[in-house]
Amino acid sequence: MLNILALSSSGSVASAALLSGGSVLREIVCELGRTHSETLVPAVEQILRESGAEIFDMGAFAVDVGPGSFTGVRIGVCFANALAAAAKKPVVGIDSLTAHYKSLAGFRGEAAVLLDARGQRCYCAKFLDNKIIEPPRAADLEECLRTAGPGTVFTGDGAFAYRGLIEKKVSFAKFVKTELRASQIAFEAYDRFQKGETASAVFPLYLRSSQAERVFNERHG
Repeated sequence: MLNILALSSSGSVASAALLSGGSVLREIVCELGRTHSETLVPAVEQILRESGAEIFDMGAFAVDVGPGSFTGVRIGVCFANALAAAAKKPVVGIDSLTAHYKSLAGFRGEAAVLLDARGQRCYCAKFLDNKIIEPPRAADLEECLRTAGPGTVFTGDGAFAYRGLIEKKVSFAKFVKTELRASQIAFEAYDRFQKGETASAVFPLYLRSSQAERVFNERHG
C-alpha cells in the first residue's frame, strides 16, 4: 500500500497530510499567525505519531512547489527534500495552480486559476476538461484574462481579489472558492507516482523575482 506524506505551505495557511492507499488518513491544517517553519515540523511529527508511522514507511513525499509565498515555498520544498533524502524515497512536486484546479473535482469546461501577486498581477494558469492549456506564469491581470472565454470558471484568491474587474472583462464569469490543502497535493502526487513522475529532489516554482531581489536590482541597476 502506497503511503504519501504531503506538505503545502505556499499560501497563508500551511498543512500536512498522510495519504495511504489513495485515502487520507490524517491531515493537519496549521493555525494562522505563526510562521510555516514553526508549524510544519510539529504537524508532520503529530501525523506520524498518531498514525503509528515513520518516514521510512512512506513510499514517496509530495510538496506544493508554488507559486506563492517565497518564504513558504522555500520552507516546504526544503523540508520535503530533506524528508525524502533521509528516507531514501522519491518526492513529487505539484504546482499550486494545478492543485487549486484539481480541487474543483471532476469539473468539465474552461477554468482559470488566479493567485494574487499584488498590484493587479497574478500567477495564472488555464485548464480545459482536466488538461492544462496555458501553463503557470506571472502576468498582469489584463494578460491573464486575454484568452478567457464567456462562462469561464475562476478560482484562487486572485479571482476574488479582482472579481469586479474580471466581471467587466469576461461575460458570464463564474467564481468558485477552492482551498489549497496538503491532501489535494497528496492525491495529485498519488496519480503522478503511478505514472513514474517522481524525482530525488524538487525545486521551487517562483515565476518572478522576490521583493528583495527587485529592490536590490532597482538600487544597483
